[in-house]
Amino acid sequence: TWLGQDIVHFLYDARYTSAGWMVQLLAASLVPVALTSTAERALMARGDSFSHMLVQTSQAALVLGGLLLGYLALGDTRGVLLGLVLGRWLGYVPLAFFLRRIGLWLPRLDGIALLVSALVIAGALHWRGAP
Repeated sequence: TWLGQDIVHFLYDARYTSAGWMVQLLAASLVPVALTSTAERALMARGDSFSHMLVQTSQAALVLGGLLLGYLALGDTRGVLLGLVLGRWLGYVPLAFFLRRIGLWLPRLDGIALLVSALVIAGALHWRGAP
């Protein structure tokens, strides 16, 4: 998130300088993906493929809903990407629900990871300016 604009500036010529904010938003959307991608494997490891399917389906619906909501709210690429970020962050909720049911949810650890990530993102937005 912090270096999105710098990475685009380093890798691409001036035609792509406006893509830096996109890299920042996409990086912010990967925080919950990193958190959930390992935890959701616990459902499959327990042989609960149905719950895994429900988590995947609800996460996909949240992302698609976020994309649509973002587009309808702002009507541009920025809205779509903000909707993607929102959908992915909300996608943590269904997984937490199913992990809690089987006693594998670690709210303190997940909360710390999400809080630290949110603080880093907020710091980047403050320091570098909102995309």
